[in-house]
Amino acid sequence: MKRFTFIIIAALSLTNCFSQNQDLKKAIKHFNAHNYGIAKEEINQAIKQPFESKEELTSAMYYYFMINTEFYSNRLRLSENVEVSEKIAESYEVYFKNTESVQHKKEMDQRLSALIENLIMLSDEQLQNNHPHAYFISRDHAAHLMAEIGKPTNEFYYDLILKSEELNFSNKSVQYCRKLIGNGYKEDFAYKLILEHLYAVEEFAEVDRILEEVNEKFKDNLSFSVIQIQRYIDRKMPHTALVLSDLALEAYPNDLQLLFLNGLLYAKENNHDKSLASFNKVLKMDKDHFGSNREVGRYYLRYSNKGDNSTQALKYLEKAQKINPNDKEATKLLEQAFLEINGSASQLTKNNSPN
Repeated sequence: MKRFTFIIIAALSLTNCFSQNQDLKKAIKHFNAHNYGIAKEEINQAIKQPFESKEELTSAMYYYFMINTEFYSNRLRLSENVEVSEKIAESYEVYFKNTESVQHKKEMDQRLSALIENLIMLSDEQLQNNHPHAYFISRDHAAHLMAEIGKPTNEFYYDLILKSEELNFSNKSVQYCRKLIGNGYKEDFAYKLILEHLYAVEEFAEVDRILEEVNEKFKDNLSFSVIQIQRYIDRKMPHTALVLSDLALEAYPNDLQLLFLNGLLYAKENNHDKSLASFNKVLKMDKDHFGSNREVGRYYLRYSNKGDNSTQALKYLEKAQKINPNDKEATKLLEQAFLEINGSASQLTKNNSPN
């Protein structure tokens, strides 16, 4: 495995040389000798003392950043705690808060950029060595430092979402989706993914909360309309779901998923004629739509008052079973259709037997 390499920027100004702050002098000496643990203790003492000039203060804060960065960066490889990168980011902020100077900003940004590159390289090694958990930790550290120095993170987080989906790290995927939402980037994509994962783990209270949030931002978004309709179905509120599906169909009259849901909801309300109309619209656009073939077959078998219902039912149910032979409900309905026509289901067995 490649060793972690760091760029050490050691710029000792004349002000540092003639500083009266002995702890600062010691800290710089141990920093240059790569004794970062000792240097950290000394710089912490140094910044508590008064400074003789603005230049000495600026120098002390610069070394406070550099020492903390080297001290904590050596722990990034093993640390699972995001506080490590937070400590580095905090030392970066301390410099600007106390000095109101940009004198060392270029060097500091270069140091963090080098650290970010090393973290990304490290994460790639960790993934190659089959350590996905460590991969995400290193990438999290990198993202935190990128945000600190103003590097764009949206595409970085988007790529992490794709990787977490690929590796089945759903918790990380949700975490990164929330980052995108916070940044106002690809929000519809992020919300949809979060809702999918929340549904999978049955966190329905959170689903409802997010849907309320989504409705304020994406009132006319088809995907969220379908999710919300499904949620009302889950909550055993089919009438509300039906009203929402009718409204959504005004905006999206040719959406197959929406039409199919609408048909199912009308069937729950025992309005079978309207239910049939929705399923037939689906079949006009997709004659091989399994669900609609099955439900139209069910309609003719159980609810139609027209003649020759069983024959009509048989046509659609045979098509449904051909599309999905493993669906037990379609098979059961098909058996009933054969029984009504032939007085037995033997013909079904014959039709399904191997040649």
